[in-house]
Amino acid sequence: LVEEPPAHCVLILITPNPDTILTKIRSRCQRVSFSQLRDYVVKALLVDYYGFSGEAAGVAASHARGDIRRAREIAADYDDEGSQQVLDVVANIGSESESWVVEKALSISRSTNRDSAARFLDDLAVAYRDVMAGDETLFINRDKAGILKAEASEANRKNLPRIVDRIIGTRDGILRRNLNIEAALV
Repeated sequence: LVEEPPAHCVLILITPNPDTILTKIRSRCQRVSFSQLRDYVVKALLVDYYGFSGEAAGVAASHARGDIRRAREIAADYDDEGSQQVLDVVANIGSESESWVVEKALSISRSTNRDSAARFLDDLAVAYRDVMAGDETLFINRDKAGILKAEASEANRKNLPRIVDRIIGTRDGILRRNLNIEAALV
């Protein structure tokens, strides 16, 4: 079929890695590259077509990196209160100790179920990673770039990797090892 397709037939091969297609077949193909959807396009699709709120769509678009399917999943799981709690913790990066961050994460995680706690810890780790990067072009939370950039300028970045590791370890403990929240955070 690929060697000599019928005149009325158009074959479309899709792959993230063209090198996995045999050279003989690749030589007979026209290559078309697609760029990633921009955040504003993803946000508009989520609001106009799928009916998500503007805030949920904005967060989902900035996290999904152009993947509309991933953006829909994120928007469906969007938690406005959890997002604000993450920002409240991140807003104290420059003024609070590592133990305060862990204690705050424990306090917030205790007040919710296992999945919500894991999502909160995921979001917190991503926000801390953004602050650690310090460059808004690298931010995942691009919708919160102003806040994160301000915190990045005040943060003691040498402690941030350890905090991110503790947050991720806690999340993994909750989900993978099925630990209760206290056991995972200690």
